[in-house]
Amino acid sequence: MQTTATSSLRVIDSHPGAQRSARPSPFRRQHFYAAVGVIVCCLAVAILPFGPKKYGDLEFHAEAKNVALALKGVNTEPVTIIRAPGPVLFYVIPYLFVPAGAPDNSYWNAAVAWTIVCMAVAVFCIQGAVRRLYGGVAEGVAIVLALLTPFWAYYSFGVNGEGPAFLGDALFLYGWARWRTAARWRALDLVASWLGLVLFLLTKPSAIGLAGLAIAAAIVMWWRKDRKQAMFAVSCAVVMGCASMASSAALKHFERPDYRPAQLLYFRWTAFLGSRQMRSEPWDWRFWDDTTRAGSRDYADFVHDLATVREEAVRTRYSVFDLEWRWVLNDFEHHPLVRAKMALVRALFMHVNLVNSVDPDRFHLGPLKGRAAYIAFHVAINLFYFVLVGSSLVFLFTRRSDFFSYWLLWGPWLALLAFHAIVYAEARYLFPVQPGLLVMASAMLAPRLQRLWPRLAC
Repeated sequence: MQTTATSSLRVIDSHPGAQRSARPSPFRRQHFYAAVGVIVCCLAVAILPFGPKKYGDLEFHAEAKNVALALKGVNTEPVTIIRAPGPVLFYVIPYLFVPAGAPDNSYWNAAVAWTIVCMAVAVFCIQGAVRRLYGGVAEGVAIVLALLTPFWAYYSFGVNGEGPAFLGDALFLYGWARWRTAARWRALDLVASWLGLVLFLLTKPSAIGLAGLAIAAAIVMWWRKDRKQAMFAVSCAVVMGCASMASSAALKHFERPDYRPAQLLYFRWTAFLGSRQMRSEPWDWRFWDDTTRAGSRDYADFVHDLATVREEAVRTRYSVFDLEWRWVLNDFEHHPLVRAKMALVRALFMHVNLVNSVDPDRFHLGPLKGRAAYIAFHVAINLFYFVLVGSSLVFLFTRRSDFFSYWLLWGPWLALLAFHAIVYAEARYLFPVQPGLLVMASAMLAPRLQRLWPRLAC
């Protein structure tokens, strides 16, 4: 039985191309289990007494709706895109099937249905990547972990960027896994990986640092004579660079006259917005808005700073965005240690999942009510997420000699974490990197589970 257990794991670290020996029937069965799990998760999320904002920050919904109406030739407003273009293009697809003049709720229903289908595809991509890289047992572990950390399902019920970014990262890893394990490389696998990477980057432009990580990984792997992986990393960096430049050039034609250059101005506003987040109140992790942060000293300081900058803009006739950016740069220059402390706290905060839309004393989930239920619920959801993150860190430590070979798994995580810890943070910004965490965690946990229960290998 031990021989069977060992051979069935087929870890790609030492046995490339092992997926060719996989039997087809368990593969189909695992897909069925994953599909049922996705449906159950989405139904469970649908009946929760809380959820994400239906239309997110409104911009993605409004812009996607306007683009869909423009394509139908019935819009009355100019097409504008002032933020990331990925979510807009993602939601245009279901919005095209909504009749002109329909209420916003019809658009939301179409968006949710479309996103759930895409999340199912993303889960299939993750399990396919894990099976090719680490075998059937690891695939089963990945499915279970994905269902126990269903943030992808939760954010499917809002028009936001987390869903398309999650799909992009999953497709990126699936294409890479197929390309890495195939006996002969196929252009289709590379194209699939590049398409997923482009979707991820256009949805999360803040992850552009991933291009630099890809170049660093390519240099290390080239020096270690791993030319195939090095060239793949270089190709990804080139794709990211081209996608970023093409996106910037295209968006110049869809900016509002009062908001140019849109991407740069939005970045400056976000940096200013986050300059007081967790500054004097490092453990106040409530959502950063005027409703949730009532009584917060940090938020009151932010409101005061904003009023001061706007008054100066009126007095000096300088752009308020330029003055906000000057304020941010001066703050980094004069308070580097404060900024470093804020970044560390926000890095931790982004790995803790909290429901901010419900007051703890008013929390209820079925028969569970009150602050005790609120705490128990958060302990449960964060426990599984900590297992996911912790197992990923152990995976990287045990494979530290090949650390850069796995840049696709940890790179998106590090790129988004670094940017938002420095600029402005919300825990949901890290959810799109969950595919890489699932791959690493399942690879780490599968052999240990096999040693505990050898029958898993059968």
